[in-house]
Amino acid sequence: MGKRKTCSGVNRVFLLILFQMTVVPLFLGRLLLHVSIYGGTVVTVCLYMIPVLLYTAVTRGRCLKDIPFAVPRLSVLLLVFLFVVLLQPVVTWINMFSMMFSKNHIAEELLAMEQQNFWKNVFFAAFIPAAAEEFVVRGVLYHGYRKAGVLKAAAVSGLLFGIMHLNINQFCYAAVLGIVFALLVEATGNLLYSMEAHFLINLNSVLLLNIQVPAGRTIGAVQTSGKWRFPLTSCLSDVHFPVCAFGKQGLALMTQAFDDSGTAQEISASAGADLFFLWTFYSVLAVICIVLACMVFVWIAKRSHRWEYMRAVLRGEEQEREQEIERYRVVTPSLVFAVLFGFAYMILTERVLR
Repeated sequence: MGKRKTCSGVNRVFLLILFQMTVVPLFLGRLLLHVSIYGGTVVTVCLYMIPVLLYTAVTRGRCLKDIPFAVPRLSVLLLVFLFVVLLQPVVTWINMFSMMFSKNHIAEELLAMEQQNFWKNVFFAAFIPAAAEEFVVRGVLYHGYRKAGVLKAAAVSGLLFGIMHLNINQFCYAAVLGIVFALLVEATGNLLYSMEAHFLINLNSVLLLNIQVPAGRTIGAVQTSGKWRFPLTSCLSDVHFPVCAFGKQGLALMTQAFDDSGTAQEISASAGADLFFLWTFYSVLAVICIVLACMVFVWIAKRSHRWEYMRAVLRGEEQEREQEIERYRVVTPSLVFAVLFGFAYMILTERVLR
């Protein structure tokens, strides 16, 4: 069968990405304190783009040759939009679940953009991260693992995409989205569609920022006791619908309420009923949307003339590449170390911030 090959190249790239995103900021700490929220976005993008650009130079561009780009079709663009709309409640449910045991970090970053120009927020918070992350993860990393099989590559790249967010809350839904985006690239044969999907999810955050913050202020204004304050940063997410719409008690329960001394207060039974309704509503909605999203995914693949191929992929029947796939090994020491380091960092950060 021949000597087995490994995906050590992309594994080392991811390890370097993780190193730069966690260690480098420690040395730039004071400097970063004076950087704006937009400058922080640019710095973050540079931290994970530099290793990829170095890898591209070392491989003389060979790592880019398999990344699929093509002129997008309007019908597929519209179907991807519908697909993302159906994904939102599913990811909302995951986000709600993860917020039970982890802190919502992205909300604080979004609130920092509250007073800024809307289109500037769209460019820096939605477009740049979507384009850069899709190129890095679904472009270079995923196609580096793809030699070992589509489903295996989708799972591994999804895991790494979740870890790149460096917090437990975002890891939970980013890992799922990472797998879905990889399959979307396969279903369309075009990286631009996963960029579109990623952009739309990020855009949802910017739009909700303009809806939820004013709504949250209204909720705060009608408080009868001057002792309660509701941390809206935990209510916001880059993927979920307005939790604020479920009322003051539901918001307090989802975010945790504090008095002026910072002591957590007991939440009423009626607030518990609000949360039960919220949880039940999104659970049912998520199941329905999963079914509908799968139907739309099939339409996307058919419109892209790749449904028969995707059926074979989803069944694990990549027969034409079977012998080649068997020769590739994904797991290497650098990947194991990167994953363990990433999880350790997230857990430690979560405990420190608590």
